[in-house]
Amino acid sequence: MRIGIFHPFGDLPDNYSLSSIVVEQMRMVLEAGHQCDFITAKRFKAQAPEGVNVRAILENNVEKTLENFNNDYAYDVIFTHDVMYLTVYQEYEQVVRKLAELNPKIKWFHWSHSAPNINDKHQPVPNSWYVGLNRTDLPLLARQYGVPEARCVVIYNPVTPMDFFDFHPFTRWLVDKFNLLDLDVLMVLPFDTGRLEAKGAHKVAKLIKFMRDSGKKAALVCVNAAANTVDRRELVKRHHNPSEGIIYMSAVCEEAGYPKFEVFAPRQVVRDLLQISNVFALLSMSEGCSLIMLEAALTKNLVVLNEDFPPLREFGEIDHVYYMKTCSNRVNTNYNPNEDSYYRDWAKTLLEEVEKNRIIKFNRKVVNTFNRKYIWSNQIEPLL
Repeated sequence: MRIGIFHPFGDLPDNYSLSSIVVEQMRMVLEAGHQCDFITAKRFKAQAPEGVNVRAILENNVEKTLENFNNDYAYDVIFTHDVMYLTVYQEYEQVVRKLAELNPKIKWFHWSHSAPNINDKHQPVPNSWYVGLNRTDLPLLARQYGVPEARCVVIYNPVTPMDFFDFHPFTRWLVDKFNLLDLDVLMVLPFDTGRLEAKGAHKVAKLIKFMRDSGKKAALVCVNAAANTVDRRELVKRHHNPSEGIIYMSAVCEEAGYPKFEVFAPRQVVRDLLQISNVFALLSMSEGCSLIMLEAALTKNLVVLNEDFPPLREFGEIDHVYYMKTCSNRVNTNYNPNEDSYYRDWAKTLLEEVEKNRIIKFNRKVVNTFNRKYIWSNQIEPLL
């Protein structure tokens, strides 16, 4: 499918929200496997994302702009942004209307990035849908453009964590490979592979198991270092189980093109993952002052610490973090009635907290449903 994005930008500054939205849309189109043309002002000098065909042909003269198209109007779909809304773009609106005559097969989607103005009436463009940013505006949008409300649709503005936080390419690969933006709970735990049990990774995996047993989408990404010996590779092999939501970085780094990460990954990878995780469980029996615990709190994760380990009790108060017991060779913990029941109850408690904590819940909604992959698949693609 050939898709055009039509807006007379001279630049794409990242501090201008509309240009950020347009760039996200370009990436959506490319990632969905379609050809993407950016139909923009002749004065355009910026760099579009790699793979976008820039057609800098729009001028403040309808006939001249149509000449610049050089009879190439063979588009399946064209998105316009504020072209039908702002009076300053009247020349470009006329270009759109002329193109709709020259190629009636083009399906048009016209974005309005401000509140509808019912005093500024427009004649509808054939084969067009009008895009509002929220459901409340749709009746007014229909009145402004003289179309049935069924021709007005909601498509949210995207904000994709990988771009907003400038993720490392390996983190991006992990996110795409394991659908990490489509989870109810994501946990991250960095540790030296040789200290897997001391750091409580196998205990955190229990929480993931019982969360998944309750029907939730949950995963643990272990950013494990120093996994480059035969024994440690075997240890990772026993614990790595993506189908059950347990992902060990060293088990997939070669597939991702980063084999040296079997020894260690850049700290940025952990920082990236913490930006999209929402629960951090440190059930460790070997800590001084845990840096990752502080980093998890800094990124607004719900923090769970080991009640059985006094150094961890020092860094939080009961109303700041959750404390749960673990069983290790250093502490003899009596679970009531048994360990599995204890972890199942804790999984339920943490899921309830994730659901009721307003900050975590809204963050998860934005992570899950305002990224470009979700918006493309659920709001744009079905209309095409």
